[in-house]
Amino acid sequence: MTGAEDLSKNKLKFAFLKYSESDSKSLDFTRPVKLADGDRYQLFIESDTATCLYLVYVNSSDVASIMLRSSLKPGVPVFIPSEKRPFIIHPPAGKDKIYMIVSSSPLEKLEKLLDNLRNNKDAVNENSQAVVDEIIRLKREGSELGEIANKPVSIGGTSRGPKLPDYRIIHWKNIYVTTIRLNH
Repeated sequence: MTGAEDLSKNKLKFAFLKYSESDSKSLDFTRPVKLADGDRYQLFIESDTATCLYLVYVNSSDVASIMLRSSLKPGVPVFIPSEKRPFIIHPPAGKDKIYMIVSSSPLEKLEKLLDNLRNNKDAVNENSQAVVDEIIRLKREGSELGEIANKPVSIGGTSRGPKLPDYRIIHWKNIYVTTIRLNH
């Protein structure tokens, strides 16, 4: 097996979608995404393998919350939240983050920290920081110097079934972590 084959063990299709009154547009999430109060957005994800997915939202006050903790089935497109109900940006203005963590198996330490975050509201700041620290550790651990860069893919032609958005293909090995920065 060559290094390139090893690095591309798993593929993930991902898009950050911003909605207007008439359509949706896929935005470049590799740079800070600029949004305004009232803007609606949604995430699109599809994996080619069974995948554990964690989405953690961190607001401008550095308080973390769990957006989603789920298992993805291979080849099944997922819109988060559901296809007909996008997230809406609300005040106060600030710089928020969404951490997306995908793994080929459950991440026990992260699972425990997310449980603490959800169940212990009295220590939300400490638990938020512990979750973010673990995500950063996972990002460093999962980083590959030879990682294949994620690439935008435009979909052309016709197909049956629901219309899929323009997305990026992300190649990953065991763990992939990315940060989506939202400026609003």
